[in-house]
Amino acid sequence: MTNNQYSQRRWFTDGASMDYPGWARTAYWTINLLLYILLNMFVLRIQTGAWFPWKVPLQSEWLIPKLLTPLNIFQFPTYIIVTALLMAMICTVPILIAQLYNILYVIPHLFVVLLFGHNRALALCLLVSCAAVSFKPLRLKSKFVAAILALMPVLLYWGLFSGENTEQDVLRWAVLYAPWALAFLVCVMIFGAVLALGHFLRYRPGVLMPIFGLLLAGTVLLFRSSIGMNERDFQADVYRYSPGQVAQFQNRSITNLLEMELAQRQKQFPYLSAELIMSQLRMEWRWAFNFNAIPVAAGEYDAQGVNPISLAQQKNAEILLAESTSLAYIDRFIDTHPQDPREADALYYKALMIDLKVDSRSLRDENTLRFCHDIPNPHSEMVWRDILNRFGQTDLAVEARWRLARLIAGRKPLKTTDTYNFEEASKLLEQARQHCLEVITKRKQKGEKRSFWAARLGTIFTPPAPTISDEEFLDLQRRVAELMVLIGVENRTGHLEHDERLAKFVGLDPYLLNYESKLKELMIKTPQGDPLQDDIELTLVMLTKDLDQRIDQLTELVRQYPDRNGGIEAMLELAAALMDQRSRSEHQADKQLLLEQSRQFLQKVIASRPDSFYAQHAQQLLSSDQYQPK
Repeated sequence: MTNNQYSQRRWFTDGASMDYPGWARTAYWTINLLLYILLNMFVLRIQTGAWFPWKVPLQSEWLIPKLLTPLNIFQFPTYIIVTALLMAMICTVPILIAQLYNILYVIPHLFVVLLFGHNRALALCLLVSCAAVSFKPLRLKSKFVAAILALMPVLLYWGLFSGENTEQDVLRWAVLYAPWALAFLVCVMIFGAVLALGHFLRYRPGVLMPIFGLLLAGTVLLFRSSIGMNERDFQADVYRYSPGQVAQFQNRSITNLLEMELAQRQKQFPYLSAELIMSQLRMEWRWAFNFNAIPVAAGEYDAQGVNPISLAQQKNAEILLAESTSLAYIDRFIDTHPQDPREADALYYKALMIDLKVDSRSLRDENTLRFCHDIPNPHSEMVWRDILNRFGQTDLAVEARWRLARLIAGRKPLKTTDTYNFEEASKLLEQARQHCLEVITKRKQKGEKRSFWAARLGTIFTPPAPTISDEEFLDLQRRVAELMVLIGVENRTGHLEHDERLAKFVGLDPYLLNYESKLKELMIKTPQGDPLQDDIELTLVMLTKDLDQRIDQLTELVRQYPDRNGGIEAMLELAAALMDQRSRSEHQADKQLLLEQSRQFLQKVIASRPDSFYAQHAQQLLSSDQYQPK
């Protein structure tokens, strides 16, 4: 059988480029295949973080989740254009090769989509598209129309595999489909450019290569200049594993878990009362999150026949695993991006992860698993020092200075002959105070200079939030000021016993179960007239849960220490407590009276310490809408 007879019996036909010599077709086809491999590897690198993540089985994934992680199109709008260009090239190149050559030349490209892209559905749709464009009845006189018709299976893939769109806002909902709409337009433009150029060049084999190569290079440059692979790695390895993003570190109630386990235990031990089992369960949760406790081996039972290895132990193991996993990913970014500007942010999140702990008092009193990282851990000191030494001019250095100052002020000297190092801590706090003011001023000026489009598209696109938000910076400014006052000259007598009490007070952890007993013990050892007495009393008063009782105790503190730091802070806390009581009141006259009383205490703070942070904070509260007379 001759070649001519064989070609007549095939269901597919050859394209115009098959009329040229074989060496030319092979050379340009090989270059196009290599570029196509690089294209798929680049897409794979963005989506998974690796160039060759071979995995079995190969499966198709939903498209919309890929637009939200690791890069979020609402934070990086350029990623919409990049995604559209990449998807358009992946879909158009095989169709054009099948149209200009034949379907046999496309089979390696489909395997590239399958192996590198791990996308069986797209590979199948491209196979149908390439078969259609190679089918003799669809080799229309207008190659452009034939290519557009062959794109229909790909459009079907985009629709069926888009995934769930959970956005409630109409504009944001529409934006999630923008990459595929834009990709279709780019496909049309690519078809038009390649086929128009081919028409003038008589469809030589190299007609696709320059357009494909330039478009691929331009897309890579656009991604690198607007986003960058380092930013992609930061979002995937650091931000995604920061304490605020990991599901295991979100605050939640354990009441449902306690009730579920209570029902199971009652079936297992019907002779035990519900009160006894619930008491045992609460104790197990406290044991599980007390890292100094030694877990009981699985299968052992206590005197009541209850197994301490319970759901609490499982949750604790999940949290510990999540913590170690997060630190591993963050360390990987730090090790692989040693000179990246984002390294400071990675170190910051690493230090926060080390400082992360469970609020044991909240777990005991409220049956709530609450996570906190605002108290520095000695194990994180080297990381905070690294931030301060290498990135001392960044915003993160303010937080590093505060945490180091707190660790230094609460540390006992190694030798009995050494003194407590409050001077170094005060120096760090003064630097933090000045730096904090500069950062807040700079951010206010930047916020006032928002562009026209940023002001109007802010509801749709929001740039990545700074590592420390504006609200967190205001809170940090308050913490810096409070610690400066606490270890200031007014609270230091120079006596060793007093310095020891001050260091212990600074170093107390408010999230430990024995926090209140430690405060009372410290209060007993504090003599009358000691500069620290008002601060300890205020801290004890703020532990009072009953609002009316706390207001009475704060009022008494204000009366006893009108000119002391504890008394000034008590006025601020009393103003806040009165506003809280006002929100609970149902009588308009009482609301007005409580508002006036609250404003009076804030005005007293301003009059007592006009140049202090307390006065600045009181003035901000008086200027807010909440404190305005109505």
